[in-house]
Parts: sequence; C-alpha cells; structure tokens
Amino acid sequence: MTASEIDFETSTVTRTIRIEAPRPLVWATLTSPEQIAQWFGQRAEFPAGVHAGAEGSFGWTEHGDFPVRIDIDEPPSRFAFTWSLTGEAIREDNSTTATFTLLEDGEATVLSVVETGFDELAGDHLRRRAAMEENAQGWVGGLDGLGAYVTSLRDGRTAVADLDAGTITRTVLVDADQARAWSALTAPASIEAWWGHPAVFPDGVQPGSLGTFEWVGHGLFPVHIDALEEPDRFVMTWGELGETTPGPTATQVTFTLTSAGAQTLVTVVETGFASQEAAARRAAMEGNVEGWNAVLDSFARFVAGRS
Repeated sequence: MTASEIDFETSTVTRTIRIEAPRPLVWATLTSPEQIAQWFGQRAEFPAGVHAGAEGSFGWTEHGDFPVRIDIDEPPSRFAFTWSLTGEAIREDNSTTATFTLLEDGEATVLSVVETGFDELAGDHLRRRAAMEENAQGWVGGLDGLGAYVTSLRDGRTAVADLDAGTITRTVLVDADQARAWSALTAPASIEAWWGHPAVFPDGVQPGSLGTFEWVGHGLFPVHIDALEEPDRFVMTWGELGETTPGPTATQVTFTLTSAGAQTLVTVVETGFASQEAAARRAAMEGNVEGWNAVLDSFARFVAGRS
C-alpha cells in the first residue's frame, strides 16, 4: 500500500495507485454516482447528472452531506471536483479541488489524485496542515476502497443488505455493451429467459404499465413500471404473490446501467423494506439477497451469451 504524499510548500496532497482493471471500468466506478456510493461514503447525488459544472453532494452516515461541484469531466482520462470540507456551501475558504488522471498501463489503469486549495482554507497554518494530513489519510482509504471495489466487480460482487435503511444493493459487471444490456433487462421475452419466470405487460413495457411476473406453480406478482429512461434507468414496484396491484408491503426496484466501454455495470437497489416490522423485514431481505445473487448472475450469463 502506497501512502499519500504531502507537499506543504505547494499545499497539495497526491496519491497514485495501479488498479488491475481496464480504464473504462475504473472511469465508470470513479465517476458514476451509483458506483461512487459503494466505495466513497454512502451517498453520491447529482440531480442533473455528472458533467462539468454539475452540482451535487457526497454523503456519509456518520458525518452528513458535503456539497460537490464537478469541474472537469473528460472521459476516460481526467475528472475533477471541488468539495466543501465543512458541509457548508462551497467557498474558496472552505473547499479543495481533487483532480484525477487515469492512464492505461497494459490491461491495468494507473490512477492519480492531486488535491489542491489547502492554502486558501480559513484559519492558521496549523489548521491547514491538519486538513492536509487528514485528507492524505482519507485518500489512502478512498483509493484503496476504489481498487477493492473494482476487484470485487471483476470477481463477482454479491448483494449487500442494509437492515436499518431497509435497502438491498448489488452491482454486476456484464460482458456486453450498454445497449445490449438494456434490451435484455427490459424486453419481456428476455426477462423470462434470465429471470426464469414469464413476464407479461399487456400495454407494453412503458412508464405506468401494470404487468405480472409469474412464479410458476405458485401464482403471479403484480409489477408496476415507474420509470423507463433508456438506456440508463429502469424502475419498477412489485407486490406480493396473489395481489392484483402492488400493496402496502410492495418494494421498489431501481436498475441503473453504466457504460464501462465494451462492458456494462448493472446496479440494482431495492427499497421499501423499512416499512415492515423488524422480524418480517429481516426475513424478506435475507430472502431477496439470495434472490438477487441468483437472478443477476443469471442475467450476466444471459447477456454475455453464456446461458
């Protein structure tokens, strides 16, 4: 593990690591909000998308949310953001800028971050020095977390349940471009092939449609299509076995697709369990964790043409 370098004369913090993954995949995990939230804090929100000038926030359960502004977005080689270190609106005296560069090294990627702006922070030199030392240590954990996350995607990352928040999250890396992955995710005939159960939508798969997934031999689950934003985002709400429409214990499932060159990152987040009583919530979430592991593995094989 390499340490961050601190240059007190230029007020910069620098760290470089080598990740055994292609640059498009590293870029996708570095810049996509859905991916950032899995290795850098717990939340990354950019309502208008990620692009130069976009504003959003990074969030930590223990520390709160910190405003962020995207300064540079040049895929797949250069990315920079300015963020508030205090949680207040970004100003010159409370923020720093982190600039990332990604270089190809064979089939691996060399990722560097340079953080600047510490010399403009409010307070005396001791406070600025402390901020540099804190962020230097933060980038050790942050970039190591990014590297470990990319490795977990390559090796097959399993679903993660947050019992307190009532959410399940899983990301899979599929060997197909985003257009093919989207088609497989949203076409009823394809859904039946990788999910293993018939999917029927009389009005077609479109926002507002009500359809069913069948558990063969047991009955039907009602499914409502909430959003369909080709080729990036697919949201549905599904109910209990035997219901005609999703009821009070229904959960919402959001699929997000992120291009990683010739591959695609597919993230599923299921929410809504928090409304259930604790024991029922745990049982439902444990069952669905195993379900998403099996279903998304099947999806990855189907999309790659291995099923």
